[in-house]
Amino acid sequence: MYTPFIEEIEKLKNNKNKDLEYYKNSDLPLVMYGAGELAHYVKRFLDFHDVKIDYVTVDKEFWHSDMKFCDFNVLPWEDVLKKHSKVNVILAFKWWDGAFGKFLETKRNLVGGG
Repeated sequence: MYTPFIEEIEKLKNNKNKDLEYYKNSDLPLVMYGAGELAHYVKRFLDFHDVKIDYVTVDKEFWHSDMKFCDFNVLPWEDVLKKHSKVNVILAFKWWDGAFGKFLETKRNLVGGG
């Protein structure tokens, strides 16, 4: 039996696949915002789907010069913005009030914290 619930699940799956293809084919760099526990899960998900991350970033207040995440040198968010006027952002941190304002210019957002 095909129910509206199953139909909604199919829509989510199709949207996720469209977003993954978008990220694979986009000319914009993909920035993973966050380098904590949740970011490891997000990276595994993206790796599994062959989506390449270009930068890993955090707020400058949480950044230090020798900060690493997997094979990435973590950069302050502001440094990435100095290099690129437009980026795609994958949010990989737990959400807090006010954080979204930084991402008003993003094209898409596949993963966000709750």
